[in-house]
Amino acid sequence: MYIRQNSIAKGVLVSIAIAAFLTPAITVAGFRSFTDYCPVGCEQLNCDGLPGLPPQTPAARSYDDFVRQAYVGAYGRLATCTERQNEVNLLENAGSVSAEAARFVSTLFETQGSYDTQDLCTYTQTSAYDLRNPVSNTDRASIESFVADLYRAFLQREPDSAGQCFWANDVCSEGRKKGIIAFVASIEFGSLVGGLYDSGPVCCPHHCPAGYFWDCDLGYCTSY
Repeated sequence: MYIRQNSIAKGVLVSIAIAAFLTPAITVAGFRSFTDYCPVGCEQLNCDGLPGLPPQTPAARSYDDFVRQAYVGAYGRLATCTERQNEVNLLENAGSVSAEAARFVSTLFETQGSYDTQDLCTYTQTSAYDLRNPVSNTDRASIESFVADLYRAFLQREPDSAGQCFWANDVCSEGRKKGIIAFVASIEFGSLVGGLYDSGPVCCPHHCPAGYFWDCDLGYCTSY
């Protein structure tokens, strides 16, 4: 994705054009303008000429598949059965699936307290993600890796070169929290979440005696 930043009026979070990756003016309730940024500073690269993609149309997927792919995208590992079960339950019972999906993926990267704080300068990374990619405001490679993980967790695909370059420049200038909010607000993430469906609760197997197996429907070990 090749992204060009348009002029941003005060009070508007972001107005970015890139084949409609983000809508022309997106307001995320409770957050200050993206112009109130937190300068961090790392190497800026010229993204001109890099291959990019318009917003993709993600295939429909179950809540469980969404959760699985988000964990792989953010942490590079499979979700445990309990992690899958907990988040699928939250999605099933959410008043707004889109709001819960945004909270879930965001808090793979930043803590719940950081996510709740209405300040783009407040970013506290989760210990789990910090093991994968410690926060660095000056290391271009670290920020490029962070942006790639945003693509894999939020959009659940590999980044295109132009989009990764643009967002790495942006995060270098304005911080990781803005990058997370921008991916939440993207058309592609909205389309992906709009295609989620409930395929039923996640069944986590229990240890059973020899000759028995855990029956998810019955909720106990059985031999038949």
